[in-house]
Amino acid sequence: GVNIAARLQELAEPGGILISGPVYDQVRSKLAIAFDCLGWREVKNVSTPVMSYRVTLSGETRSLARRLRPEAAKETR
Repeated sequence: GVNIAARLQELAEPGGILISGPVYDQVRSKLAIAFDCLGWREVKNVSTPVMSYRVTLSGETRSLARRLRPEAAKETR
């Protein structure tokens, strides 16, 4: 988990926050913030793509990428 968090931090915009799919699943209904789904991202030293979400203060969760299985995400690149 810590390795994935560090890798997503590297991909985030300056001042931004990216979280993984499992973290999103745990916090999505517990926090008064929204998220943008960025889809599957390949990260360094992790063998499978990671579902990523950007934390946003817009108040509305939206999907910016299709939620594909990791195998399908590799096929579309």
